[in-house]
Amino acid sequence: MLKKTALYKSHESLGAKLVDFAGYEMPVWYNNAKEEHFSVRQSVGMFDISHMGLVIFRGPNAAAFLQKVCTNDIAKTQPNKIVYTMILNHDGGILDDVMVGYNDELDAYFMIINAANKDKIMDWFSENGLGSVEFDARFDTSGLIAIQGPKAKETVQNLFDIDWEALGRFQSQVISFSGQSVLVMRTGYTGEDGIELSVGNDVLPDVWQRCLDAGISPCGLAARDSLRIESGLPLYGHELNETLTPLQTRYQWVLKWQTGFIGEDALEAKKVDTDTITVGLRFSERCLPRQGNEIKEGGIITSGTFSPVLDAPIAIAMVPNTIQVGQSVTVVIRSREFQAHVVELPFI
Repeated sequence: MLKKTALYKSHESLGAKLVDFAGYEMPVWYNNAKEEHFSVRQSVGMFDISHMGLVIFRGPNAAAFLQKVCTNDIAKTQPNKIVYTMILNHDGGILDDVMVGYNDELDAYFMIINAANKDKIMDWFSENGLGSVEFDARFDTSGLIAIQGPKAKETVQNLFDIDWEALGRFQSQVISFSGQSVLVMRTGYTGEDGIELSVGNDVLPDVWQRCLDAGISPCGLAARDSLRIESGLPLYGHELNETLTPLQTRYQWVLKWQTGFIGEDALEAKKVDTDTITVGLRFSERCLPRQGNEIKEGGIITSGTFSPVLDAPIAIAMVPNTIQVGQSVTVVIRSREFQAHVVELPFI
């Protein structure tokens, strides 16, 4: 049976098209995915991302545990900062990509885990020292709302008591709403500025409604995907998976060497120039590129969509490093061949 977030009834009342995503019944769009995309690019939109998982870590061993299971430098999270990092298996394969932060007011670390990987990651943590730390997995007790767009700040600052002078990019803050503590993060997954609010499920609908009343457009998974592809951002299960190491991605900078993270020894042995690179593809003809489409010159598409901003089909692809930005390649889509121009990421 599919799970539902605390905002499910609101999605229903707004007429959302609901689909199965990572075991949750989630809105793919409310009215028009293209309009929702432009709401975020030009104004402000919001997403229910409560299917993702928040975990709190406390205690004297929390930092050492997180440094063991994360590739980036956990020391960078203090004070009130957030880092993007990956969690690897012993062979260096990517188990998940996550956000990790430390917040002074919570006196704790926190992590946001991808929806489909929550159980896998918690099992992995249990096998690798989770018992040495205090932790609170808030998968069923709290939700997340992401508010994104160039007008996000000016809209939200009238709704919530956020200290914008203190809340820089990739920083966190705790505010109060209806007597509850709300964790505010400023990261984003659209290429636009904005915030994410981690709120207890009992007041999450009130936060959502306040945003609706302020004119913030609700947006679904379709717009979230097209926005992140335009911005060249990876999605686990597409650009990242257990068969790939960070050395084969655009994100080698998440590796903080000599910190003893799980998988470091395996990666040390693989420190060679990879023979694949990740690029963008822009199509001149109308088509619908999708994960798994083959490129005749070599490689495969990992994500594809139609870009409302560029008014063209686009894709993220992993190709041999012999393919150069500026050249054309042939992509096979539903037994038809389409020409695509190789471009650098992000697209916009």
